[in-house]
Amino acid sequence: MPFKDLRHYLGRLEEKGLLYWIDREVDPEWEVSSIKRSILHGLPEGKRFAVGFRRVKGFPDAALVVGVVGISRAHIATAMEVAAEGPALLEKMSKGLAHPIPPRIVSTGPCKEVILRGDEVDVRRFPAVVWTPKKDAGPYFTPMWFTRDPETGQRNVGIYRSQVKGPKKLGLWTPQDAMRNISRWFAQGKPCPAALVIGADPVMYLAAGAKVPYGFDETGAAGGLRGEALELTACETVPLDVPATAELVIEGELRPGVLEPEGPFGEFTGYMATSSVPMPVLHVSCITHRRNPILQGLSAQFPLSESSILRQATREASVFKHMRYDLMLDWIVDFHFPVSGGTWGWSWIKIHKMGGPQVERAVAALIACMGTGAGKWIVVCDEDVDIRDPFAREWVLSYRVRPERDIRVVDGVDAMPLDPSAASPEETAKKGRGGLSGRVIIDATYKWQYPEISLPPREMLETVKQRWQDYALPPLENLWFPCKWQ
Repeated sequence: MPFKDLRHYLGRLEEKGLLYWIDREVDPEWEVSSIKRSILHGLPEGKRFAVGFRRVKGFPDAALVVGVVGISRAHIATAMEVAAEGPALLEKMSKGLAHPIPPRIVSTGPCKEVILRGDEVDVRRFPAVVWTPKKDAGPYFTPMWFTRDPETGQRNVGIYRSQVKGPKKLGLWTPQDAMRNISRWFAQGKPCPAALVIGADPVMYLAAGAKVPYGFDETGAAGGLRGEALELTACETVPLDVPATAELVIEGELRPGVLEPEGPFGEFTGYMATSSVPMPVLHVSCITHRRNPILQGLSAQFPLSESSILRQATREASVFKHMRYDLMLDWIVDFHFPVSGGTWGWSWIKIHKMGGPQVERAVAALIACMGTGAGKWIVVCDEDVDIRDPFAREWVLSYRVRPERDIRVVDGVDAMPLDPSAASPEETAKKGRGGLSGRVIIDATYKWQYPEISLPPREMLETVKQRWQDYALPPLENLWFPCKWQ
């Protein structure tokens, strides 16, 4: 059964040992982000856990959780109610995105247990985090933004950072689909209504982070991912619907011509933004929330980060859905965005090779789906390779690629967002962000029959594994190899 709300999901994480609560008071100015960063870099994938803070300095009436959706693939698998985080997770997410279920509108919900208007409105009542201490412009919420197209009414949901600028004012950073909606309202000379949602069914965060075409309703995608319609309820002061079980909803409008510097902020590239950029500002009109709300923080910054792991899972599913279900390329076996590149730098495609220009078709399908997000380095390899393992990837590049024949450099493509190698600070100051860069495409597939893999037959290693205790040796942690063989 799908999770009813964030609290239902947190209970499941606790049962599985994937969430721990801290009762000691913590400082959101530096301590929250430092604890989470220590978990990300101090524990391997299979041992990472989310953290809840019951006592946040300066905020006696609200708890805070971080890492609950994307600190590891195990958390994403739990959100999707999948036993393992391998191919089963990719398949379920891809099928969910391919078969959306429209939301169901309800009259009210727990998100309206407390309604604040007028002088009661103050976003500073709730804990926001300084994610890169002493370097970010200030504390930030990391919510889902709900906006809609003024002409079609189609809603858009995306995860965008929100800088706390005052009691009724939040900064916004979004170069993506929400900005299309905002620009269309501004073109009509009208303010753009918006609602920020913090703390919800985890699948809504996965849907908001997925790469879907503009106009595709992310709340319908959430329904497809959870296998049941998501319940939405109307906002109090803006013409938008939000998850009825949300922990916190901040309503307001972005006004034409009102821009303020946003940032700097620690980016997914692992570097600080070099300067602040003029961005729209949300003027808050109403806040609704559950009693004793649990706020949800989602960090970006240096990879590993929760945003890069979440983006990895959702965008892998989006690309796989595009290739397998939209284009019906059933010979594409797997797809992977390594988090080392913030899920922007590298793309790995695994194919079942049958003949013809499959490598070229796979690359074209990826670029058509992701555009700039296809990555700076695109590698296509055979189906025997574990593309999710760094050793396997390096091994394949070492022994299945002739650089002068199998590597192609494409010039004049859009630079990756915020890539500091794309232009010098002086060039960026003259031309602004963006610009052109290059892309490398690598054919790492077999070109002819290779010699046999120089490992013992698999069944012999399996026999040894079964007899391991009889050898009176320390236990094996993981019997791993970079490829399939006989």
